[in-house]
Amino acid sequence: MRPERYANAHLRKAMESNGVHRRRVEVRKYLVIARVLVRVTGEKECVKRAKKEVKSLGRLRDLKVASCIPLPHYELGDLDMKDCMLRKVFGSRLLVAERVFLLYHELNKEMKLHPLRKTIREALFLLESLGIVDDRLKALAKELGRLRDQQLMAQLCEGKEIDFDVDELRLKAKDFIRELLSTTEFYHIKYKLHDKNNI
Repeated sequence: MRPERYANAHLRKAMESNGVHRRRVEVRKYLVIARVLVRVTGEKECVKRAKKEVKSLGRLRDLKVASCIPLPHYELGDLDMKDCMLRKVFGSRLLVAERVFLLYHELNKEMKLHPLRKTIREALFLLESLGIVDDRLKALAKELGRLRDQQLMAQLCEGKEIDFDVDELRLKAKDFIRELLSTTEFYHIKYKLHDKNNI
């Protein structure tokens, strides 16, 4: 699979969606690829628009999660980003795989729930764009999302800050991502993954 094709398919789904959560997920799947490829495509404006959409939908979703806060009826407007479809980029798979390798390294320092969740979710979507789908990594990302929702509810509804020990989930994610990256066609990444300094 080509990452550009993955990104464009999810952007189309986002433009067809009228649900807050669904649209946000689809735009985010487009965004993680567009950000990696922007240095080649030069489509900075599309990245900016997608980031703005994710951010505004994120505020709404957080309030929906915190069910103690009544929300007025809200209807999503049309999302028109047809001009942001990504063109074919030579070497896109390599750029995406290298970004996943960088995220794999970042897991060494992500000790807090929210940044850990963001890193794992980005790696999950990037791997999917390479045609690598893994139920274990999906389940792990889902569990981190559930914990994050608990955090938000405590913060917004009770004014309490709570945290979770996510070290075990972090180490599992590292193992999964290392294994999945090893299945790619990029031998230099496989070599680096087997270097003891990169474990």
